[in-house]
Amino acid sequence: MMSRVVKCEDCHKYNESILKFKGVEEYCVECHNNDYGKLYSAWTRTIKVRLKEFGSRVQLLVESGMKVPDKDMGNEVKNKELVDMDIFLEKTATTVDLIRRYGTHNFNLTISIMDNLEAGLEALE
Repeated sequence: MMSRVVKCEDCHKYNESILKFKGVEEYCVECHNNDYGKLYSAWTRTIKVRLKEFGSRVQLLVESGMKVPDKDMGNEVKNKELVDMDIFLEKTATTVDLIRRYGTHNFNLTISIMDNLEAGLEALE
Protein backbone atom coordinates (compact mmCIF):
# COMPACT_ATOMS: atom_id res chain seq x y z
CA MET A 1 0.00 0.00 0.00
CA MET A 2 2.86 2.37 0.73
CA SER A 3 4.60 1.54 -2.54
CA ARG A 4 3.20 0.38 -5.84
CA VAL A 5 6.32 -1.64 -6.72
CA VAL A 6 6.13 -4.00 -3.73
CA LYS A 7 4.16 -7.19 -4.24
CA CYS A 8 2.49 -9.10 -1.38
CA GLU A 9 4.93 -11.98 -1.68
CA ASP A 10 7.88 -9.59 -1.27
CA CYS A 11 7.04 -9.44 2.46
CA HIS A 12 4.79 -12.46 3.01
CA LYS A 13 7.20 -15.30 2.21
CA TYR A 14 6.03 -18.88 2.33
CA ASN A 15 8.24 -21.43 4.08
CA GLU A 16 7.86 -24.72 2.19
CA SER A 17 9.49 -26.83 4.92
CA ILE A 18 6.96 -25.90 7.62
CA LEU A 19 4.06 -25.16 5.24
CA LYS A 20 3.28 -21.71 6.57
CA PHE A 21 4.23 -18.10 6.06
CA LYS A 22 7.29 -16.75 7.83
CA GLY A 23 6.96 -13.66 9.99
CA VAL A 24 6.87 -10.41 8.09
CA GLU A 25 8.96 -8.47 10.59
CA GLU A 26 12.14 -10.36 9.77
CA TYR A 27 11.82 -9.28 6.13
CA CYS A 28 11.20 -5.60 6.85
CA VAL A 29 14.88 -5.08 7.57
CA GLU A 30 15.85 -6.42 4.14
CA CYS A 31 14.63 -3.18 2.56
CA HIS A 32 14.48 -0.88 5.59
CA ASN A 33 16.94 -0.25 8.42
CA ASN A 34 17.09 -2.49 11.51
CA ASP A 35 14.78 -0.23 13.51
CA TYR A 36 11.95 -0.84 11.05
CA GLY A 37 11.28 -4.30 12.48
CA LYS A 38 10.82 -2.70 15.90
CA LEU A 39 8.52 -0.09 14.37
CA TYR A 40 6.46 -2.83 12.72
CA SER A 41 6.10 -4.56 16.10
CA ALA A 42 5.02 -1.31 17.76
CA TRP A 43 2.43 -0.70 15.02
CA THR A 44 1.08 -4.22 15.41
CA ARG A 45 0.80 -3.90 19.21
CA THR A 46 -0.86 -0.47 18.96
CA ILE A 47 -3.47 -1.73 16.49
CA LYS A 48 -4.20 -4.86 18.58
CA VAL A 49 -4.61 -2.82 21.78
CA ARG A 50 -6.89 -0.27 20.14
CA LEU A 51 -9.03 -2.95 18.50
CA LYS A 52 -9.34 -4.81 21.80
CA GLU A 53 -10.38 -1.64 23.65
CA PHE A 54 -12.82 -0.76 20.87
CA GLY A 55 -14.30 -4.28 20.98
CA SER A 56 -14.71 -4.09 24.76
CA ARG A 57 -16.53 -0.77 24.52
CA VAL A 58 -18.81 -2.08 21.78
CA GLN A 59 -19.51 -5.23 23.82
CA LEU A 60 -20.56 -3.14 26.83
CA LEU A 61 -23.04 -1.23 24.69
CA VAL A 62 -24.38 -4.42 23.13
CA GLU A 63 -24.85 -6.01 26.55
CA SER A 64 -26.70 -2.95 27.78
CA GLY A 65 -29.29 -3.46 25.00
CA MET A 66 -28.91 0.22 24.24
CA LYS A 67 -30.97 1.75 21.48
CA VAL A 68 -29.72 5.00 20.02
CA PRO A 69 -30.48 7.44 17.20
CA ASP A 70 -28.90 6.27 13.94
CA LYS A 71 -25.91 8.53 13.34
CA ASP A 72 -23.34 8.43 10.59
CA MET A 73 -19.67 8.65 11.42
CA GLY A 74 -19.88 12.45 11.13
CA ASN A 75 -22.29 12.34 14.09
CA GLU A 76 -25.20 13.72 12.07
CA VAL A 77 -28.54 12.18 12.93
CA LYS A 78 -29.88 10.49 9.80
CA ASN A 79 -33.06 9.15 11.30
CA LYS A 80 -34.80 10.38 14.42
CA GLU A 81 -36.17 6.90 15.12
CA LEU A 82 -34.35 4.69 17.56
CA VAL A 83 -32.40 1.73 16.23
CA ASP A 84 -30.43 -0.99 18.00
CA MET A 85 -26.69 -1.66 17.99
CA ASP A 86 -26.97 -3.99 14.99
CA ILE A 87 -26.74 -1.00 12.64
CA PHE A 88 -23.55 0.24 14.25
CA LEU A 89 -22.09 -3.26 14.23
CA GLU A 90 -22.99 -3.69 10.55
CA LYS A 91 -21.31 -0.42 9.69
CA THR A 92 -18.12 -1.22 11.53
CA ALA A 93 -17.62 -5.00 11.26
CA THR A 94 -16.05 -4.98 7.81
CA THR A 95 -13.82 -2.04 8.68
CA VAL A 96 -12.60 -3.71 11.88
CA ASP A 97 -11.89 -6.91 9.97
CA LEU A 98 -9.86 -5.03 7.35
CA ILE A 99 -7.90 -3.23 10.08
CA ARG A 100 -7.21 -6.54 11.80
CA ARG A 101 -5.87 -8.10 8.61
CA TYR A 102 -4.18 -5.17 6.83
CA GLY A 103 -3.71 -2.41 9.40
CA THR A 104 0.07 -2.48 9.49
CA HIS A 105 0.26 -1.97 5.72
CA ASN A 106 -0.57 1.71 6.19
CA PHE A 107 -0.35 2.56 9.86
CA ASN A 108 -1.23 6.26 9.54
CA LEU A 109 -4.39 5.49 7.58
CA THR A 110 -5.31 2.77 10.08
CA ILE A 111 -4.99 5.18 13.01
CA SER A 112 -7.20 7.70 11.21
CA ILE A 113 -9.82 5.03 10.56
CA MET A 114 -9.67 3.88 14.20
CA ASP A 115 -10.07 7.48 15.37
CA ASN A 116 -13.17 7.75 13.17
CA LEU A 117 -14.64 4.47 14.50
CA GLU A 118 -14.02 5.55 18.09
CA ALA A 119 -15.65 8.93 17.45
CA GLY A 120 -18.71 7.08 16.16
CA LEU A 121 -18.73 4.91 19.24
CA GLU A 122 -18.37 7.92 21.55
CA ALA A 123 -21.47 9.39 19.95
CA LEU A 124 -23.37 6.27 21.00
CA GLU A 125 -22.06 6.10 24.57
